[in-house]
Amino acid sequence: MPDPANSPPPFVGNGSLSELEIDLFYEHSIVMLSNMLKARDPVTHSHCQRVSDNARQIAEHLNLPQLTVEHIADSALIHDIGKLALSLEDLHKAEPLSALEYEQFKSHTTNGKWILEHIRFLHPLIGGVYHHHERWDGGGYPLGLAGNAIPLMARIIAVADAFDAITSQRAYQSAQSIEYGLEELASCSGTQFDPQIVDAFLIVMQERVPPRSRMQLVALER
Repeated sequence: MPDPANSPPPFVGNGSLSELEIDLFYEHSIVMLSNMLKARDPVTHSHCQRVSDNARQIAEHLNLPQLTVEHIADSALIHDIGKLALSLEDLHKAEPLSALEYEQFKSHTTNGKWILEHIRFLHPLIGGVYHHHERWDGGGYPLGLAGNAIPLMARIIAVADAFDAITSQRAYQSAQSIEYGLEELASCSGTQFDPQIVDAFLIVMQERVPPRSRMQLVALER
C-alpha cells in the first residue's frame, strides 16, 4: 500500500451533502470495494459474503440498533479488503506461510484501515476492518487490544470470520463440519473470542443445523 505519510488526506468534499447523497455515496463505496475484491479474488469475496451474513445474524440476535447492525454487516462484507495489496499466491498457498509471509499477511488489517480512511463515508466501518484479528485475551493483532477495548463490530466479525474459515474449503485445509466449527468456537470462548458473542452465535446456529445436532449445540452453551 502507498505510504500514508505521502498520500493525500481523506476526501472531505467542498460543501454539505444531503442525507440521501451521503447514503448513496456510502452504498456505492461498499459495492465498489466488494466488486474490486470479487474481480481479483472470488474466493475471499465469497468468504466475506458469508461472514457478513453471519455477523448480521449475531448483531440482530443481540438486539443492536438497526444502523449498528448494518454497519457490522457492511464492515464484515469488506473486512478483508486489505488483501487486495497481498499476493494471491501467498493468500491461497497450500503450504504454511513463512515468518515473513505471515507478517505480510497480517498487514491486510492495516491496509484495509488505510483504504477506508480515504473514503470518509466508510469511516464507521474501520473498527471491524482494522481489528477483526484482535483476541479477547489480548494476543491478537494489529494492536493487541483485549476485552471490551476491541470494538464490538470487530468482536462479532472475529467469530463469524473464524467459523467460516473452519467450515470452508481452503487451499491449506479441508472444510470441517458445522458441528466441528462450533466446537472450536466454544473451546476458544473467553480466550480468542468474546464469550457473549460466541454464545449468541451458538443460539443463532440452532436454527440452521439438523435436529440431531441441536443437542450438541445446547451442550456447548453450558
